Amino acid sequence: MIKFILISSLIILLSLPSSAQLSSAAYPFTGDARLTKTVTSDLRDGMLIDLMANMEQASQVKLYPDPDIINEKITVICHDKPLGSILRGVADVLHLEWKKEQKNGVIGYTLFRSKEETKREEDEAITTVNSRIRHLAEAIASEAALAGTFEQLKSEEIQSKYQEIKTKLTQEQDNNKKGSLTITKAVLGHLLDRSEGWRMLYRLLRMMPMDTLISIIPASVTEYTHPIDENFSENDGVPFPDPLKEVIARDMSSVDYDLHPNNSVLTNALLQFNGKGGKKPSLFVKAYFARLTANGQTTDVISGSLPSIAIDFNGSDSIPIQPSGWQNDTLLSANADLDSVTADGAVSKSPNPIGEDIASKISLITPTPNVIADSLWTTRITSYKPLKKAPIGEILTYLARQTNHYWRIQDGISRIQSRTFSADRAAEPPSTLISDLMKHTA
Repeated sequence: MIKFILISSLIILLSLPSSAQLSSAAYPFTGDARLTKTVTSDLRDGMLIDLMANMEQASQVKLYPDPDIINEKITVICHDKPLGSILRGVADVLHLEWKKEQKNGVIGYTLFRSKEETKREEDEAITTVNSRIRHLAEAIASEAALAGTFEQLKSEEIQSKYQEIKTKLTQEQDNNKKGSLTITKAVLGHLLDRSEGWRMLYRLLRMMPMDTLISIIPASVTEYTHPIDENFSENDGVPFPDPLKEVIARDMSSVDYDLHPNNSVLTNALLQFNGKGGKKPSLFVKAYFARLTANGQTTDVISGSLPSIAIDFNGSDSIPIQPSGWQNDTLLSANADLDSVTADGAVSKSPNPIGEDIASKISLITPTPNVIADSLWTTRITSYKPLKKAPIGEILTYLARQTNHYWRIQDGISRIQSRTFSADRAAEPPSTLISDLMKHTA
């Protein structure tokens, strides 16, 4: 009996960042001298409602957050900057707008997310989800096709090719070429272990029309069985394609087949595709298969991921990761260190188990630049390397690249934004859940 389980761990990033800038109508501050007052903020990974309360207390300007956005996360580290510059930066980074309102005879400003912005994010979600599912399906199909080219080789030829690719990997410096070599090495490795499971999996994928593969990635559960066996299938199984049945009958049940040196014979098969939502699309396969031998039945297990290397689902490369001309800024061109240290100065032996936001690292840079950044849990830093005597602008670019962000300079403040903010925000866990999690990991 053969059993395959394919689990799609698909956490889809829902949208790409808008390239459009907020119009001047989104900043109704003209003529209000109160907005020129300089204020200081040291809010790190905090709630938007807390920032607005702090800014209101420092400036005596009434600030009203819309109830729908009060729990959004933000980092604002600014020293003696005009209140208006900070308020503009916050709206820009979080894709929000300001409107002037008078309440109880006092003029203030309300921060909100417009209906147009909400609709734009919803539209981008549909487009992006479909695009990323297709991208994942194409990568899986490409790997299956690659396996088909090597299946025809003899075992010694596969072994020789594997060693050749392994050597090239140690010498290659180009990341794109290393990615291609890594996939090739993984496919050859699967074939080298003489696994019926991987060969059958690759063959099934090659026989699937692209539309079929695309349809099963986001589905809850889809099962393929051969033969149909109600006692074996957990759900209503779909029969294997006829061409694959022929392969099983011709090759995989043959005592002369290369995969059966001990004269073993394959019998049944079950492949289960379990689609799940997620941020980093991947496909995990776990296969159970039984072989009937002269000494009785034996069961083997294989497991692995498809595609064999993670797909980069970052935002559009058309958005430059850093602003042009930052080197002319005295503060940003100054050298600084990025060390593995905690906020209290102690050396950090391991990263926060939840991860840390980009601003938590920026706040440790001396001198600390003026920064406004989103603090999304879905864009946490899980690993980074210390940097010594590097310009602050280079450190910002490095951290932005590690977290799929980009940064700009406006009003002397570095605005650090996610390339896929709308998707990341949609994937945010509830703030109450985060608080409980922090208590258990503190």
